[in-house]
Amino acid sequence: MDRRDSPGRDLVVSLAIAGAMSASMVLYPAVAWFVVESGSGPGVQVPSLLAPVLTAMGLTSAVGGVVFFRGRLRRIRRRADTTAPPELRARLLGARIVGLAMVEVLAIFGLILTLLTGELWWSLGSGGLALAASLLLWPTRRQLAELSGPDPSAPIEPS
Repeated sequence: MDRRDSPGRDLVVSLAIAGAMSASMVLYPAVAWFVVESGSGPGVQVPSLLAPVLTAMGLTSAVGGVVFFRGRLRRIRRRADTTAPPELRARLLGARIVGLAMVEVLAIFGLILTLLTGELWWSLGSGGLALAASLLLWPTRRQLAELSGPDPSAPIEPS
């Protein structure tokens, strides 16, 4: 097996992407905290429907990201017998990236609401929920092992 095409490498890449996207979900509330505490935020009166609409859209996107990833994972597992392991792992990585991006929308909308209103709890709450949802998409060795096929270095077992 080519070292560039290994489950271990795929796990490292998946962890790096999930880690970077999850870090942004922590960074948004930190930026909001800085802006609010420094007094440089506008603290404007937002239209009455803006906050509930952005919150609903963010929550829908976050839940949709988890549902999307889980659905793709089920489809990828069903194709495990007929598709090459590197392609399966690439599909898993793509599904994880899309799912995490959808979850991140919630944290972004919380930051927007905090920057508009000057109320920090929007960013803290939505960032925390987004981070919790992103943990449901975190890569696991088990997922990659399921999609890696037989280990070519394992001894051959008689049938």
